[in-house]
Amino acid sequence: MIREKQISEAIKLISPKDRTACAKFLTMALDDVDAQKQQRQHEQDVASKTALKALETYRAALCRARAAKQNLPPGMKQDLAIIEKISRDVDFDALIKDCDLLGRRSPRKPGDFCKITAVAWAKNALDSENVESPLTRDGKWHKLSAILYGDVKSDLFHHCSQWHRSLITGQK
Repeated sequence: MIREKQISEAIKLISPKDRTACAKFLTMALDDVDAQKQQRQHEQDVASKTALKALETYRAALCRARAAKQNLPPGMKQDLAIIEKISRDVDFDALIKDCDLLGRRSPRKPGDFCKITAVAWAKNALDSENVESPLTRDGKWHKLSAILYGDVKSDLFHHCSQWHRSLITGQK
């Protein structure tokens, strides 16, 4: 969904007194939801089997390069040391250690923080405009959440329910 369309649909749904202020608020909300989507995509990319396999291959190549460097004849090591001082010294041990750290990270548990973020911003937008937003399927909160998420066909009722429960119990 195009951002301008999202904002116009949201403003139509909310019917704010100050359209400009509401548009600014909605722009902040959309920026935050987009940032959450990018972060989630990054986490999925880093935790994918392909990425972990590539990291494993990279680590193995570093180990081979370190061993090959250690097996160079003394004259070649001396020439290489001179060149490395001019450019920079490659610390294979540090690079391998970095690979080990990256390989041990566990991905975040599944949960769509993008949807939760959209739900939270929608509730705040409605509350700031004093628009009644009861928890109902296809209600204003539910619809605005889907607009902010970027897919009006998304069913975010479960996420609205979770957010509503957290408001009642005080836990998020």
